[in-house]
Amino acid sequence: MTATMLPTEVGQMSAVALAEIIERSIAGNPVADYAEREPLAWSVIEEGGWDSIAVAEEFDGGGANLRDLVEVAQVWGAASIPQPLLESIWAKRWSAQARERSGPISVSVPRLGVSDSSGLAPFAALAATGIARSIGAGTDRFDVAPLGSADTFTPALRPSVLPWTTKMEIEAARELGVIWAAEVVGAAQKLVDLSVAYAKTREQFGKPIGSFQAIKHRLADMHSQAQYAQTAVIWASLDPTNSQRACDYAVGTSISLAEQSIQVHGGMGFTWEMGLHYYLRTMLTRRELIVGLWA
Repeated sequence: MTATMLPTEVGQMSAVALAEIIERSIAGNPVADYAEREPLAWSVIEEGGWDSIAVAEEFDGGGANLRDLVEVAQVWGAASIPQPLLESIWAKRWSAQARERSGPISVSVPRLGVSDSSGLAPFAALAATGIARSIGAGTDRFDVAPLGSADTFTPALRPSVLPWTTKMEIEAARELGVIWAAEVVGAAQKLVDLSVAYAKTREQFGKPIGSFQAIKHRLADMHSQAQYAQTAVIWASLDPTNSQRACDYAVGTSISLAEQSIQVHGGMGFTWEMGLHYYLRTMLTRRELIVGLWA
């Protein structure tokens, strides 16, 4: 059972290599320094074949499975790079027309709590992104961004509200939900890491706040919660029947971790310069998108 829960060599190597590319691109800078620009050009992603890692080998792709994509999505979520890599990987996995396209791809998902047929499309405000009208229909077509009315709540996702939504197969939608949930889990783990690092250097009463029992226990609990969220999203990738329930847990736990991270950082956690809100806003929007997929 343990072996079946592990990613393949493709997934492991892809995650490690992508992390290295991201690190070179952001040069150790916090998300606040790059969330509203493009630190990693799409040309680098495309030329490296990153958008084709989940395409079947028979179509000259990397052959990564959904469990592998959980690893990749967590790496991507930890950095919160403003490019639709995950959406593009997923689209090319499911659509022959997407595989023939050059440039990034995204989708429009039904919005929650509205009576019309509008959708929220991540990266529809990012120029040259192809927003799919359908995925897996056999004759998929794409409209080219920027499109719709830009939503500024989540800068790292560059979303827009569109008057239509993407048609997709049920299984394709399930996989996208798992990938997005894994991205959220990766962001949560990053916030736990940032909280631990902050607690080691921030001093009160002449001591690092991490030496205080209340903070120490909080960080230990956060570490455990992050592990539970990761396990849940792995489960979601392997068990289609329970995917929705597992993703709901993983995302809900991750959002709670983001809120706790802000608390650990104290007053600094609420500042724009610290940038923790970028992660939290992305998590909240991803939750809305995931629920929209299964609505």
